[in-house]
Amino acid sequence: GARRGSRAEAREQQEAVERINAEKAALGRAMLLVDSARDLQNRAEPAGALPLLREAVALAPSLAEAHFQLALALKRSRPQTSGRRAEPVRPGQGHEIEAELLRVIELDPSHARAHLELGLQRAGRGEIPSAIDALRRAVSVAPGLVPAQRTLADFAVRGEDWLTAISALEGVLAWEPQDAPAALTLTSVLLRQHDCAGATALYERAARLNPKRASDERELAADLKRCEVRSLPIVR
Repeated sequence: GARRGSRAEAREQQEAVERINAEKAALGRAMLLVDSARDLQNRAEPAGALPLLREAVALAPSLAEAHFQLALALKRSRPQTSGRRAEPVRPGQGHEIEAELLRVIELDPSHARAHLELGLQRAGRGEIPSAIDALRRAVSVAPGLVPAQRTLADFAVRGEDWLTAISALEGVLAWEPQDAPAALTLTSVLLRQHDCAGATALYERAARLNPKRASDERELAADLKRCEVRSLPIVR
């Protein structure tokens, strides 16, 4: 009885080792597929990357990067609207992209680019509040992800969420201090918040970075002047 028990135990251990080896082999193969697919995407061939990525997620369902690259390939292989009439988007394709992005975030909550892509996906459907939520998550896990800061600022300005806009535009300028358009947008947002000193300092910075662009903003310059006049101390 004891011998039979130890034989069964040995078999179980052997099977466990084989299962682990099979999983490692599958993961290795999936990672190679993801690398090949990424090369194809870099060469603007997302349609060629799709079958590789579908195989990769089947082999290694918990490999976050496989799901992320699959979401990108699905997005990039969608017909683009050009001079010719675009092919209609396959029903459910947008939902498939979102499902892959949500899977990435479930596997790796700090995957900032997945949060950014999810925000863009939702914005494309006109779901601006949930797009802003996803973009906020992107910049909270990766403040240096400037495209996410820019997109967040853009939607926040459109939605007149001035505090979010200020923090996102400050995020852009922290990483790209030479960005005159961002400095000018932040100038106008600070003006709306009646922060004359902050707006003036930023406008002067934008004028140093790009004198022509700043001088084109005549209305903004006039608003600044009015703000300064209103904020002067009243002499009694």
